[in-house]
Amino acid sequence: MALCKEEKADCEPDYCSNNRYGSDADQFDLIVCRNVTWTLDDLEAAYQEWHRVLKPGGRLLIFDANWNRHLVDEEMRRKYEEDLQAYADRGFGQPPQHEDWEESGRLSKLLPLTHEWCPAWDVKVLKGLGFAQVFTVEELNERVLDEGQQILSRSTPMFMVGAEK
Repeated sequence: MALCKEEKADCEPDYCSNNRYGSDADQFDLIVCRNVTWTLDDLEAAYQEWHRVLKPGGRLLIFDANWNRHLVDEEMRRKYEEDLQAYADRGFGQPPQHEDWEESGRLSKLLPLTHEWCPAWDVKVLKGLGFAQVFTVEELNERVLDEGQQILSRSTPMFMVGAEK
């Protein structure tokens, strides 16, 4: 809301906690997600719902990364471990981690996107659902992360997927 007021924009943010809005079709001009889609157990259903509630010409913007790919891909695991070492070598100390790292990894392996390469997967699905235009912007780390986060995320660069209904 602060951004809406600051920009003097006529907007009303709407928040949901799952992939069902309960709104009528064609209600929203813009849907923005950051670091959310990788956590969803049925992202295709969420994309379908977001397509339904977007107005014609409405846009979907997703900012995310292949956060847990290192759990199922040996090459990504090697690069991830190099990132952790580089973080320590640059004097940032111990990287932040979940309270129960083992359980976090176990649960992350159950998430469908852990096993997919994004944003290619997203593009394929969004086009299949009928979005008129789908585009990506990759390698966003330098634009959105601080120096330490950039080092930790070298092997998992952030990307943006955009789609227009």
